[in-house]
Amino acid sequence: MSETDARLARQAMDRAHVLLQASQSAVVFNLLDGRSVEEYLDAAWVAAHPAVKLGIEAFVSALNAHEGV
Repeated sequence: MSETDARLARQAMDRAHVLLQASQSAVVFNLLDGRSVEEYLDAAWVAAHPAVKLGIEAFVSALNAHEGV
């Protein structure tokens, strides 16, 4: 893994952690600021790591379910 790839991976993981914290404190929509989760994490990084897509889908589904409560 190149240094750039490692940096992008770390940034995406840090942002995923922030999303988790935000979802627990109900501020995730402010954090996303109109962006999709993929856009927030970095769409190119998500595309390069398709294994995270199921987790993103589950997260978005949980957000949508919570929003409807």
